Amino acid sequence: MSQVDPHKLELVTADGISFSIYLASPISRMIALGIDLLLILGVQGVLIVALSRFSLVSMDTAQALIILGSFLLSVLYFMLTELFLSGKTFGKRLLGLRVIDARSRRLTSSQVILRNLFRVLDMLPFFYMLGGVFSLFHPRFQRLGDVVADTLVIRTPPQALPLPEEVTQRKYNSLRSHPLVEGQLLRICSPEELLLLTEAIRRRESLDPSHRVELFSEMSAYFQKRVRFPRELTEGVSDETFLLNLLDSLTRNQREL
Repeated sequence: MSQVDPHKLELVTADGISFSIYLASPISRMIALGIDLLLILGVQGVLIVALSRFSLVSMDTAQALIILGSFLLSVLYFMLTELFLSGKTFGKRLLGLRVIDARSRRLTSSQVILRNLFRVLDMLPFFYMLGGVFSLFHPRFQRLGDVVADTLVIRTPPQALPLPEEVTQRKYNSLRSHPLVEGQLLRICSPEELLLLTEAIRRRESLDPSHRVELFSEMSAYFQKRVRFPRELTEGVSDETFLLNLLDSLTRNQREL
């Protein structure tokens, strides 16, 4: 009998394409949180020294500013780093963790804001006890903020998914003559989207022909909504060839390292 990995979550698309993501354990999340809190404490120390000068005017004003500044620092640190570092705080980055949408859609700013506002509740009664205990017993290790915002914290897979030979030996890719488009594609494509694209290309021969055409048509339309491609890159190009070009562009730099 095979043992089920509680940290591995299988996601399946409507067309039967499945891929795995690896959930971050509560322990790894707590270590990342500890690193983030140390960083916050360091900045907070500087903030307290700066705001304590207001005590010359009013001790109450200085204390109020220190409390307010410390609260805003702790909340804004998590919000801003997750918003601008693709779902990663500095602690998460060091441990290879990242916040994603629980339904494998693109993580939105409203989700980041919501999950971090709920930190106030997760921290009760002290040092994230409520959120920590909740995540320990949740099947997907979500804290309250994750459940409300519909987010997950995942870890980097232990190894990269092997690319189809048709991609690794690709001789011509019209996207290569448009570096600005490639750069935009690299910025907006999430690891989950890249994983799903790789799985679709890798398993295309096993798909029913009608489902294969429909799947690649939907995926092509999806990426063309995300990035404004010049007409010459899409006109007269089959959906499958277009997606092969995308995958080549998204992974070529990694293969050349």
